[in-house]
Amino acid sequence: MESQERLMLPPGPQCRNKRDTLTKLVTEWLSEIGLGFSKDAVETIGKNFIAVLTNTLWYIDPYVDQLNERSCYVPKQFDRFFGLNDPRLRKKKLMPVESSKLLDHATNIDVQLELPFMQTERWKAVQELLTDMSTAIHKYVKYLENQRVKMKEIHGLDHPRRSPSEAEKLLLIHPNTVVKPTFKARYKPLVDLISSAPYNDPLCIDDFTSDDTLARRYYLQNITVSIPMKAYMYSYAYGNNLGTYHFIWKVDPCLDENETLNNQKSLMRLKLSWLICTYTLKRMNAGLHLA
Repeated sequence: MESQERLMLPPGPQCRNKRDTLTKLVTEWLSEIGLGFSKDAVETIGKNFIAVLTNTLWYIDPYVDQLNERSCYVPKQFDRFFGLNDPRLRKKKLMPVESSKLLDHATNIDVQLELPFMQTERWKAVQELLTDMSTAIHKYVKYLENQRVKMKEIHGLDHPRRSPSEAEKLLLIHPNTVVKPTFKARYKPLVDLISSAPYNDPLCIDDFTSDDTLARRYYLQNITVSIPMKAYMYSYAYGNNLGTYHFIWKVDPCLDENETLNNQKSLMRLKLSWLICTYTLKRMNAGLHLA
């Protein structure tokens, strides 16, 4: 029989920031469900447990949707703790999730799950929740590692021996003020996206083409007479049966045409290189090889 000793929780911190608020919420949650620690353990095991859980929830908060999208579901019972760590509210950019940090947090949770107090009947429900959360994080870490390996394979692919002029093509598209109604309807989704995008922001045309190769070729051929703004279309033959990529971006119509033509490749090379790697990874995952 479990001891009837009075259970205690560490005092919640003064809420000087949102992380303190999260610690307080975790402590209050444990109190609500009738959990705590003995007097001898509250300042050691108790404080450490709350810190581990708080740190894990804080780190995964901005990435919960990403985990869910990959079927790495964090238990719904933890939803009450999410929303506090949003970098956008602090006018900061959300950095990519780091698999090493995720693994550290999952490992810390695993250590807590092995502690004797977690094996008691009183803690069984929390044990199950933490087990599910740890499993979800480990699963996502494995997914990230697989993606890293695939990206490494992409960079390691042997490129065909061809000159740059054979591998890529940059085409200036002049604005078309009169577009056939059938073309206008067909290209409307692409045109709308180009119109709303900033200058020099490349978009992948392949996202709008059909899986049918004939329809795809027809779509690509008629872009030049269907775009109502000044733009560049860039084609890059990746080789290794991974097909050709097509990107398009609008440019400032007031820019000098010759200067723009001479500078576009150098200005866009880094951005396009990243996009090509990203879309290559997508094609490898989907098993697509487009011409």
